[in-house]
Amino acid sequence: MYGSHWLSILDFCVQVCSEKFQKLPLDERLPATQATLKLLTVLRSSRGANDDAQEAWQSSEERVYQGLIGLLKMVPCEFGLPILLRFDN
Repeated sequence: MYGSHWLSILDFCVQVCSEKFQKLPLDERLPATQATLKLLTVLRSSRGANDDAQEAWQSSEERVYQGLIGLLKMVPCEFGLPILLRFDN
């Protein structure tokens, strides 16, 4: 995949981690949140796949991590730490 698609995907991931999105009913946000965390893990591991992916990750990296931190702040502590540890691997 090439072009601005990488940046669009990362922007979407940041939106899913936003406080506004997380105020949706649990049955609507939980599947999207889980899929987004999995997607971010895959994207992070493949950020060097091509120049466009690497550029998109570099330009979005801080927003992605801030989004994840915000997401963790909305999750009770006993659940948040395992999520963070999985993403760090």
